[in-house]
Amino acid sequence: MNKRVICLFIIICIIILPACTIKNNSKIEADNFTTAQVYIVKEFKGKIAVFQQGNELPVHILDCIIKDLPPDAVQALTTGIEVNNINELQKIIEAYD
Repeated sequence: MNKRVICLFIIICIIILPACTIKNNSKIEADNFTTAQVYIVKEFKGKIAVFQQGNELPVHILDCIIKDLPPDAVQALTTGIEVNNINELQKIIEAYD
């Protein structure tokens, strides 16, 4: 993972996430997520969403409007942040709670 992604992850977890709330339950439901899947956290209709790699529709949408985020975070979410394991994904989603 490159330094820019790590820096962005820290910014999101410490500064941005406490200001946002999750639309659904913060626990990741096993029906929607698998441990071997790669996920992409990115913008969807102006909010943060979780996608399974290769899918066009999200499996989870967070109630956090990206236009309120710093420009670096918006840029990363527009491109998409790859998450390689379910534990890392759970941490990102819980940080929004």
